[in-house]
Formats: sequence, C-alpha cells, structure tokens
Amino acid sequence: MKCNHCDYESEQEFKFCPLCGAAGVAEATAQNTLGEKFLAAMKDRLFLAICILLTVSAGIALFSGSFNILSILMTVFIWLIYAASRKDTVDTNHMRNLSGTIYAEYVINNVAYILLGVCGVIVGLALTTLTGNQTLMNSIKDQLIYDNPMVEMVFGMITAVSGWLIALVILVAVALGLTFNILGLRKIHRLAKAAYQSVENPDPQLVQKAQKANTWLWVFGILGAIGAVSSLSAFDISGFLTSGSSAAAYIIAALLVKKYIAPDEVKS
Repeated sequence: MKCNHCDYESEQEFKFCPLCGAAGVAEATAQNTLGEKFLAAMKDRLFLAICILLTVSAGIALFSGSFNILSILMTVFIWLIYAASRKDTVDTNHMRNLSGTIYAEYVINNVAYILLGVCGVIVGLALTTLTGNQTLMNSIKDQLIYDNPMVEMVFGMITAVSGWLIALVILVAVALGLTFNILGLRKIHRLAKAAYQSVENPDPQLVQKAQKANTWLWVFGILGAIGAVSSLSAFDISGFLTSGSSAAAYIIAALLVKKYIAPDEVKS
C-alpha cells in the first residue's frame, strides 16, 4: 500500500505510515467502503419501499385525525436521504436528523409510560378507597344503575376487583412498554446514530449494533403485523393500513440491515 502524504510504499498494509506517521490508505478505504455500503442501501428499491410505506402510514394516520409530528418528520427525512442517494450522495445531515427523531420518540415514549404508571397507582388508590366506603358505593349504585343490566355488571366487576389489582395490570403493561422501548427502540437509535457517524469515522462496533438492531426491527415488525391483523378483524381499515405499513417498513429495514451492514448471522 501507499502513503497518501509522503508516497511511501510497502507491500504490507499499515494504518499509519512508518515514515511520516500519516494515516494510511487503509483507513480511508474503510471509510469509503462504509460510505459505498450506505449509498447502495439507500439506492436499493427496498429503501424506496420504506419511504412509500412510511408515507402511507403517516398519511392515513393524519387523515384519520391522529397527528404524529415525529412520524411526519421521520418520513420527510427518509425521503430526503433517498433523494440525495439518487445523486450518489450520502446525506449525513438528514441521517443525523433521522437519528434525532428516533431518539425523541424514545424519550417521549419513556415519559408517557412513566406517567401511565403513576396514573395506574393513583387509580388503584382511588378505587381501593372508593370501594371501601360502602355507603358511598350504595349511593352511586342507586344513582347509576337504574335497572340497566350492563351497567350493573360493570359496576359489580369494579367493586369485586381490588383497585390494586387493576393498578398491577396497568403497571405490568407499563413495564412491558418500557422494556420494548429501552431494549428495542434504543438499539435502533444507536444503529441510526452509528450509521451517520461511521461515514466520516468508522465505528468498530457498527456490525454488532446492526445485528442487535436487526433483531428488534423484526420484533417490531411482527408486533405491528399482529396489530394489523387485530385491526382487520375489528373492521378497522385505517388501523390495518397504518399498522400494516409500519410493520412492513420495519421488516424491510431489517432486510436492508442484514444485506448491507450485518451480513453475518444475526446475534440477539
């Protein structure tokens, strides 16, 4: 190999030139190789499919009245990255913006789950206090039921179940949400961050991060597919299209990561 700085040549590869100490071409080659991989991935038709699927998901959600600014921003950044790739350019600026959007979703989800957990504890305390006051319960029962069997059944279920049991169910749901968010979405963000950083300074752990993110992309894709089937069974067409599009985008992203960044066996 040859030093780009002093033209020193050697049959053996070197990271730093033995003569002048400058970085050798091997380092530059590593950067170029990663840039070419990312560019190839972004020019792939599967990446275009992700752009279209995210547009469908965000558009239907917006049309049905569910405004999610993060989904819209993510869709815009994905399209800008794809547009740059058609000009043979790796758009690290919008890759950084995409990474930041994923991180913002991660933070907001954590805050939402924590608030939901606090609400669960408050509900448990309130129901326990309410059901413990028999006089108040009889008064509420006389005012609400009015010989309505359905209301009477729901009222009976509330009074029969401990408020703390309801709170426990909410807290379990919160724990599952936090687990998927911290272990899953966080790893996807780390891959997105390592991707734009590696274009200029290769991350030696990029493949490992890609392998971990790949697993969670599949998990979110499968969960989204299950949600889509549930929406379809409830005749919720907009929910089916939104969940189905997002699920397909996750699965295609996993295929792209496997093909271009982590071609080895995926490790959990």
